Amino acid sequence: MDVARILVVQESSETTRDLRLATSDHPVEFSFCTFDQVVRGEADLSSCVAIVATLDCDHRSLVESLRKGPDEGPPLFLFRSDPP
Repeated sequence: MDVARILVVQESSETTRDLRLATSDHPVEFSFCTFDQVVRGEADLSSCVAIVATLDCDHRSLVESLRKGPDEGPPLFLFRSDPP
């Protein structure tokens, strides 16, 4: 069964962590990393189905760094409060 991986971008994260759960028999994995890891190209986006980040981050830099990728990449969703 394929796992849907969603990358949660945070301003600061003490460690990279993962959270896995299943919804309607479909496994979903949330990976957490810092904004800087994504901008520097250190985060593996190839297996992600989506990226979520707060509107409070420098989302313009985030979008620009994602545009530099080899392909279109996963969609980016911005939220206003704590990560969903």
